[in-house]
Amino acid sequence: MSAEYTEISHEEVKSLYHTIESIKSTQTDLTFTIEDINTKLRELIKCGYYNRVSITFRTRIYETILFYQETINDLLAVIDEMGQKVRPMHLETLATIAKTANNLNTSLRFTWKTDSYPDDFSEQRFLVLAHVYKNCASMFTSLENLETIAENLEEYVGK
Repeated sequence: MSAEYTEISHEEVKSLYHTIESIKSTQTDLTFTIEDINTKLRELIKCGYYNRVSITFRTRIYETILFYQETINDLLAVIDEMGQKVRPMHLETLATIAKTANNLNTSLRFTWKTDSYPDDFSEQRFLVLAHVYKNCASMFTSLENLETIAENLEEYVGK
């Protein structure tokens, strides 16, 4: 048996292009999410409310931001390299990001539901904190979809 070169069809090129665009969109969403979270956190820190939030939750939020920043770098590298050739390493990177996002989302959700918060749940500052949690959880869910993208890219490995 010999390795045979098969040219990629026009439909496959379009599909691969849309997949790369989807990854770029996720990377852009990450950037906006980080900016929004940081803006909300600065607001909560400035008024002194954030110091009243449990250290566990604050740590989870910082861990989330660091993960998002590193994921942006990983996605940029994958996008750049996939323009030349799809490699198994790209699929592994996307799958690892998705699995890590799932683990961090589970941890953040548990902390959000079990930690104690200042007793002013209807206060605007608590609603801002809830918005931070919602943004983090929503972005994690988007990142978990990278595993499906990785599975769909398997047919393009080496192309």
